[in-house]
Parts: sequence; C-alpha cells; structure tokens
Amino acid sequence: MQWVGYQQRYLADRSQQKAVVKSRRIGFSEVVSFERALRALGIEMIPGKPIRAVKPVSQNIVSASFDQSKAVLKRIALHINALSVAFSNQKVIATSNATLIQLANGAQIRAYSTNPRSMRGFEGDVLLDEFAFVPDQDAVWAAISPNARANLGNRENYQIVVVSTPLGDGNRFHEIIKGRYSNAFSQHKVTIHDAVRDGFPITRENERGETVTATVDDWRAEASDSVVFSQEYECFPFGTMIATPRGHVPIEDLRVGECVLTH
Repeated sequence: MQWVGYQQRYLADRSQQKAVVKSRRIGFSEVVSFERALRALGIEMIPGKPIRAVKPVSQNIVSASFDQSKAVLKRIALHINALSVAFSNQKVIATSNATLIQLANGAQIRAYSTNPRSMRGFEGDVLLDEFAFVPDQDAVWAAISPNARANLGNRENYQIVVVSTPLGDGNRFHEIIKGRYSNAFSQHKVTIHDAVRDGFPITRENERGETVTATVDDWRAEASDSVVFSQEYECFPFGTMIATPRGHVPIEDLRVGECVLTH
C-alpha cells in the first residue's frame, strides 16, 4: 500500500484514544482497517521505523449499521491475508464468518450490530466507525468502551479509535472531536482539501464510463447541494457559523452563490 501524508500520520500516532473527523472517499477507512489488521496480527508498522513483532490484540468493530460493521470486518480480512503473504506466507486465519474472524495467534475480530447489549465482555481494541451515524451513541459507548479498559489480566488499556464524517453537533461524536471529551483523544481532521494537498488522487467517471482525474469542484458539482458537500467533504457539521457579509450564519442557512469567508 502507498499511504499519503495524513494516512502516514495516522499510522504513526500510537495514542490509546484517537478521533478522526474526515471527508468521505479519501481512503481513511482503508488505512484504519489496515491498522486493525496489523494490531490483530501483532505487527507494529510505523512509517519511518523498523517493523517489529508485538502482542496481538483482539478487535471489536461497530459501524453505523450491522451491514457496515461486517463490511469493515471483510476489509480487515483482506488486509490480514495480504499481510500474511508478505510476512510469513502461512495461513493465519483459523476460522471466519461474516461477523467473526479467529486468528491462529488467538486474536479475534468481531463485527457488532448497533445493539449495545451485544457488545459487552470481549476485551480488546475498539473501532467505532462512522460513529456520528450510530444510533444511541451514548449507550453504545457505555457498552463497548469498557472492553478496551485495563483489567487484572491486562494492565494496559487497549486502543479506542473513533472515526466519522460529521453529523451535526448534538451527539457524542461531536463532543469527542470538538466538545467536552476532545482533550482525551488524539485528534485527526482531514477535509477533501487536506487530502488533495497531501497527494490523495481523486477521480470521477466521465460520460463514457471511464475513470479520469477529478478536482474538488467536480465532486462539489456532483453533490448538487452545497450544504451536504460542506458536511460530507469539508467536515463542517450543521450549526457551524460561517462569516458572510450579512453576519455569521449557520452553514445550513447559507444561500446558493453567497460570499463567505473561507480562510
């Protein structure tokens, strides 16, 4: 894999709690899945440092829906298979199905529904994917975050990673990235503009069905709604106050063609 700047910075961050607010379609889910595969296999791969073996860690995966959680698990499995070929050329997955991967080293990777009652009791790292879109975020956090806490058998906390595009400001994800819980997390924010500056190639499909190089303006035109584009790609949640000639205005109340202060 060839990771660009923001992906490398994320992989180099060894914090026990990491939060990511991101644009869509910039490869962040891929690098997060790759990191989960590394930790389950017991491989430490930090950009610029020697690769070394570490203790394998089980993984707990929650996304915005059960199908999305299983999709993340499937992506992790692809990385595990590729890494096993690269490092040992031996079979490392003992058993697997749509919701559970059991590795030969004893680590497990589980995909959960958004039902908090299903999440309790399986210690290891926690990934909360597209967390802003998970229903009842407080109940989900209360159920699964203790899985990553230290106990008598494990004296150190496991890792908690929270990743999402934003969805307003009345939820726990917003509190994690900008509110009262933000100081407890290492923060990563990557808009579509940040991704392009860091070298991430964005593409689109032309009228002949061919994949061609795109610009941010191409994607903006595809979105057709400036507010949706601002939230999904520029990481501005509803309620963000934007400076305009008529004063500060909530982003969802901007008018098409209105002048705004961008920097």
